[in-house]
Formats: sequence, C-alpha cells, structure tokens
Amino acid sequence: MKFTVLKESLLMSTKQVAKAISPRTNMPILSNILFQLNKEKLTLTGTNMDYTITSTLEVESDDKGEFTVIGKPFLQLLQNLDEVEITVENKGGTTYISTSHSTYRFQGQPAEDFPRMQNVEAESIVLKTSDIIDGMNYTSFCTAKDDPRAFLNGILWELGGGELRFVASDAHKLGFYVKDYENPLINGKKEAIVPKTIVDFLKDANSEDLKVYFGDNLLKIELPQSSLVTRLIDGPYVPYESVIPHNYTDEVIVTKEEFIAALKRIINFTPQGTNLVEIEFNADMIMHAENREMGEATEHISVEHTGKVQKIGFNGQYLLDIIRHIKSEKVVISYSDVNSPALIKPEETEDYHLLYLLMPIKL
Repeated sequence: MKFTVLKESLLMSTKQVAKAISPRTNMPILSNILFQLNKEKLTLTGTNMDYTITSTLEVESDDKGEFTVIGKPFLQLLQNLDEVEITVENKGGTTYISTSHSTYRFQGQPAEDFPRMQNVEAESIVLKTSDIIDGMNYTSFCTAKDDPRAFLNGILWELGGGELRFVASDAHKLGFYVKDYENPLINGKKEAIVPKTIVDFLKDANSEDLKVYFGDNLLKIELPQSSLVTRLIDGPYVPYESVIPHNYTDEVIVTKEEFIAALKRIINFTPQGTNLVEIEFNADMIMHAENREMGEATEHISVEHTGKVQKIGFNGQYLLDIIRHIKSEKVVISYSDVNSPALIKPEETEDYHLLYLLMPIKL
C-alpha cells in the first residue's frame, strides 16, 4: 500500500500520537505507531495500554490496509526532513519513506499484534476546550508522582450541578478549580479520576469545542482530527471539600511578581529535601531560609496584613509552583497556625474560582 502526504500534516499527527508511546516497554509493538489507510483517509494510533491517541489526516491514495512503524525514530526523521511532500509505501512489513532525493526504510511489527482500546459506551458531552485546558493547567501540577494511593496521581474531574470542577493533590498541596457550567446535555453528575497525561494531549488543541465521553472505566476526549481514550484511575477520591477551611480571618495580600522574585532568590538557601522557608506574617512578610553548607537569607516584602502575627514553615518550591500558576496581580494568603494549611488564591479572577492549600512544615 502506498500514499503521498504533506510532510507537515504527517508530522503534526505523528507528534500527537507519539505522546502515548512509553519510553520503556517490554512489548516491542508498543514502541510502534499503527497506520490505517482507507484511500484518502489515514489514521495514526499510539498506545501504552493505559491510554490511546489517534489522529486522522488526508492523503493521496487509492489503497487500503494497515501496518506499523517504530514511532520515535519515525518522528525524528520527519522532524529533520526539509521536503514539502513525501511518499510512504509499505511492502511486506517494510515501510519506505521517499523524498525527491532520498529513501528511508523502517521495519515494523505485524499490525494484527497492535492492541486496540475498547470503545467508550457513553453519550457525548460538548465542552469548551479552553475551559478544560485551564482547569487542568491550574491543578495538574499538584498531583503526586507514583504515590501508592493511586487517586493522588490523577486529577479529579467533576461535571454537574451547574459546575465544572478539577481537583488535584499530593497530600502536601491541593489545587481546586471551579467554573459555573450549565449544560443541558449533562444528566446528573459525571466524575472521573484521570491521568495528567490528558494535559499533554490537549495543550496543542486549536478547536473551540471538544466532546467528552464518561464511561465506567474509560474516558474519551474527541477533537475534530484526533481523540484520546484513557483508563480511569481507581477511586474514590479523598473528600477534599472537608479539608478546605472557610473560617480563616488572618491574611496577607502580596504582589505576585515581587513574591515570586523573592522566592527565587531565597530558595537557593533552603535545605535540600525540605526546601524549608520560614515565613512570618506581619506588617511586613519576612521570609528566612538557612542551609548550613550554603549560608542563609532573609527577605522582607511589603504586604497588606490583617490578623495575628504568625510564623509558619513551608516548602519553598511548592509555594513557588503555586504562586506561578496564579494569574492575578496580587495573591491572598490566609492562615491559622503552624499545624493548619495555608489557603492561597488570586485576589481577583474573571469567571472562575481558584484556590490552593499548602501544608506547613514543622519548624
């Protein structure tokens, strides 16, 4: 089978599906991309058994069939080709890439060995792509990495009751995003704990809307030219609403950029492992860090302060990560005591609600 295609179109589709290829696998077929040709329609698929990405594009061909090509080297070749148009031909399991002045040959695995993700049995819900990207970007960095409590490695996605919600936590920090969302197609409440790999899939999306299918064990996101099907992470999720404080009266309001600059300087003096920064909430916010090998540093920041004077320790890197994700010019930090989480949020938001919790470190 044979087809001709614009190099840039094939490159874009290959980049998309290659996100599903695991860098380390004991199954050679999972290092491959599946090509399915149906005359002028070509569908590429990549999978790691937990999630599958497909991408569809137009080509010039009268053939039908399917084959596989090892994914990463194929992507690297496309990234380094200068040609506008290329020809791809598969003969007896070998794939040839031809340009006006060169030919490249790839061996592939049998297409029949390529695993197929089952279909998601659910009705589609149309949502705005930007809302999903925003919610995940604001929260995904709060997920854990390889925590034995599987739900902490994912993002809780809730839809219903007139709201769209995303929640993520690693038990040290928590991100919570809410947006009013009336959708007549939503029956009851939909929820799923999804892997943060969805963020990588969506970050290059240029479609205004997307379709979501909430299945029992699978979730599907469908864009006009591509789709992702992912296994859901087992729950239930931690009852996050019960840990969000609502009665804090002590707070400071600090200019975001000034706070970020000070954190970047002082974090170089924090102890390895804890990244401990002592913060005294007062008429001025005083930050102090000390590393026996490096030295010590103290920063004074002008703030608007209400309530009692309190000194609390925090992981400086976690704090910096949170502040960087806030879009408002000023940040509000509410606190209680050395054993309670700080509540961090933007002073102003446009059409959403966002807050973060950060657990203290014992001084």
